[in-house]
Amino acid sequence: MAFTSTLRRVAPPLRRPRKSLPLQLLTVLLLTLAVPALGAPVGTAFTYQGRLMDEGLPASGQYDLQLSLYDASAGGAQIGSTANLAGVNVADGRFTVRLDFGTLAFGSGARWLEISVRPSGGGGYTLLAPRQELTPTPYALGMPNVYTDEANGFVGIGRSGQITGNEKFGVRAQAGPGTYGGMYVETSDPDGWPFIGFATGGTYRAWTYYTTVDADAYHIAGWHLYADGLRLTVPSTGGLRVG
Repeated sequence: MAFTSTLRRVAPPLRRPRKSLPLQLLTVLLLTLAVPALGAPVGTAFTYQGRLMDEGLPASGQYDLQLSLYDASAGGAQIGSTANLAGVNVADGRFTVRLDFGTLAFGSGARWLEISVRPSGGGGYTLLAPRQELTPTPYALGMPNVYTDEANGFVGIGRSGQITGNEKFGVRAQAGPGTYGGMYVETSDPDGWPFIGFATGGTYRAWTYYTTVDADAYHIAGWHLYADGLRLTVPSTGGLRVG
């Protein structure tokens, strides 16, 4: 991934000013998430690594960078605040910075990074275009309070340990005495059928689901348990049906 821009550079003291310096910023490794220790929460920070070219040659020295996150390749809404990084060291064209746009940065939509640059401490910033689309890597990992234990193949939300060795996914809700704590499975349509299924060896075996309206005499509004046939129904109007 690469992008180019032309920068009018303010010369530092005791140097003959240059008229213009074309800059090229090549993203050699766009996103690298810091790997937490097993059982530690995954944060929202990530590492941006790039290569800055000055008149076709690798740049060296210090540069000031402004980096902003957007939800569109042009225009759109900014997400989080702008990262203002002063005196970033560039050696042989290469630099590395750590960014953190907060917990809302990586949601369900695509994200683009906008970058402006100037020689450290002087002159105005030049916007480098186009914006850089971020890879989907942080969407899977950049969530707060999510714990991973790769050794045991476990993922937890709100907790870092297994209740039993067979558990592979767990949720711990902060709930006091007499209050609910848990999770919901929701469908986008109000008349959809939310379900939780059970399978072995890639074959479905049973599932439990809920219907809001009477689809037919077999599927009436209520909660159902299916296991090689509809075995149990608790109608929303009350009662119990066992099949």
